[in-house]
Amino acid sequence: MLKAGKEDFPKMLWKHEKRLEATGTTRTFMNIICYTLTDFHSNCKQLARNNNNYERTSFVKYIIPMFKYFSQEANLVEFSWCEKGLQTYGMATLENNDYVASYSGRKYADALGRNAVTDNEEFFIESSSGFEKENVNHSLDDTLKLLAECSSALLHVIKYNKNAGIDTVIKKCTLGVQVIKKP
Repeated sequence: MLKAGKEDFPKMLWKHEKRLEATGTTRTFMNIICYTLTDFHSNCKQLARNNNNYERTSFVKYIIPMFKYFSQEANLVEFSWCEKGLQTYGMATLENNDYVASYSGRKYADALGRNAVTDNEEFFIESSSGFEKENVNHSLDDTLKLLAECSSALLHVIKYNKNAGIDTVIKKCTLGVQVIKKP
């Protein structure tokens, strides 16, 4: 596969015998990889003329595609992109704010994944720096924000399932991904 010419790379991916023989979850996973690498291949063909360090540029161009293809192929999670308001954060903090919603503060995620079956907020992505240079303070703030997003989503599920046993509660999870430019 790596011996394929630059222009033949996508064709080689999609026609690879292992992918064509695969079935079920393996085929789905291989399709996600093929879509992602085909998209990346297309991005690599563009000359880097722009030294734009805005975090959303590289996030939309390089990061969103792999999660988009995961969502579309696996049908496990549905994503909303770029500053999606979080419901669970506000709901989880209502009690501490005398149930006044305006005191809870509104949080936004760079990407929010909802479980395709339960509609629960379960997958959070934060893009913390641009392609050229990391903003360390922004990265640290986003780390704390990601922890708050994940823990608020878990707290929300626990509050709305008060009769659930501990064995059930410990099976619940949230996922957080932080995208940071390599120094």
